[in-house]
Amino acid sequence: LGQDFSGSITSDLILENIKSLIGCFNLDPNRVLDIILEVYECRPDHDDFFVPLIESYMYMCEPQTLCHILGFKFRFYQEPNGETPSSLYRVAAILLQQNLIELEDLYVHLLPMDTAILEEHKREIVEAKQVVRKLTLVVLSSEKTEEKEKEKEKEEEKAEKPPDNQKLGLLEALLKIGDWQHAQSIMDHMPSFYATSHKSIAIALCRLINVTIEPLYRRVGVPKGAKGFPCPPLQNKKAPKPAECFEDLRKDVFNMLCSLGPHLSHDPILFAKVVRLGKAFMKEFQSDGSKQDEKEKMEILFSSLLSITDQVLLPSLTLMDCNACMSEELWGMFKTFSYHFRYRLYGQWKNDTYNSHPLLMKIKAQTIDRAKYIMKRLTKENVKPSGRQIGKLSHS
Repeated sequence: LGQDFSGSITSDLILENIKSLIGCFNLDPNRVLDIILEVYECRPDHDDFFVPLIESYMYMCEPQTLCHILGFKFRFYQEPNGETPSSLYRVAAILLQQNLIELEDLYVHLLPMDTAILEEHKREIVEAKQVVRKLTLVVLSSEKTEEKEKEKEKEEEKAEKPPDNQKLGLLEALLKIGDWQHAQSIMDHMPSFYATSHKSIAIALCRLINVTIEPLYRRVGVPKGAKGFPCPPLQNKKAPKPAECFEDLRKDVFNMLCSLGPHLSHDPILFAKVVRLGKAFMKEFQSDGSKQDEKEKMEILFSSLLSITDQVLLPSLTLMDCNACMSEELWGMFKTFSYHFRYRLYGQWKNDTYNSHPLLMKIKAQTIDRAKYIMKRLTKENVKPSGRQIGKLSHS
């Protein structure tokens, strides 16, 4: 298994050799399968060889054997200071995508439990509300020192290395290879936006969206005179099909964006691409002469675009660092909406969106606190510097 596979060596030939060794030396087939998986982890560039080999080998074992061996491998790293290697996540993700194992069978072997994830999510919401409450209260100087000491203790507790989250590790591996169906199934087990609140997951999902919308963006979204940097497609036949027209966005891309939510802020380039696709769609949507069937499809796409704007684009704009260019891009799409759609989105952004995500609660409270800080120090001598600070804060 460690030799060069570039010649005439095939998985069938290696399998015959393995069978001969098992029969000659009376080897345990389960232990042999474990060794095959170990070698596969060390040689991730040979999917075309190892996947057929494992698939053929499984005819010699019980159907659940492969999943149980992977489960034992994951359990080995569930010690207090254990860290699951990325190679094991990748192998498990490939086997899931090739339907050699079932997600439900492997999921029960992974930590932490879903109840622990739910408790952590609830704790984050409580902490966010406490931050908002603290910033709205007037605190005396003697109380401030006590609160600072408590905050330091909390920060020290958080600084300790968190336990390895194997479910998120597997989810990231699935997104990297383009297995959206299984990735979505794992996300459905978790609270909304819990998975994408982790930066590595959000970035992996952003990359997958980038690749999926690439053909459509190159056709209708690239501004005149701009060259851009094309995203190479995934070398995986089972990855989501790249979108060639607006109708293709409904299949996977809109679901991906809804799962990403406000964490699209991690990728401003993808944010700009989505907005430009929205502008191109609105231009086509507002043009006359389409048939009745096409109009109905366009109406459905338009309602999906409004949902994406409400749930993804506006919250992501809030979480971005000071970036006036993104605001201008988004306004370019917003001005194509009718008056009542625009102000409905503004109202939801102001009244509902900030209360639905812990991170947005914190950002809003910090922005208001910073604005109060600047206004307290406003005098007739420092009007211009304070104005610049408020201007920068309003775009952040």
